[in-house]
Amino acid sequence: MTLWTDRVRPDTLSHLARRTTASSDGDAIPVSAPFTGERIGSVPACTESDVEVVS
Repeated sequence: MTLWTDRVRPDTLSHLARRTTASSDGDAIPVSAPFTGERIGSVPACTESDVEVVS
């Protein structure tokens, strides 16, 4: 993974990813840097039932 900024470090991204709740190991949604189009990661594709789990 390319480090595209000094403000958001890989450990910060890992911390944020652990806070995400998804009840299944389903699909992931790719995330791209808007200024380059480079893929910088992915987020879980959550469902309505995931929202119910955390509410």
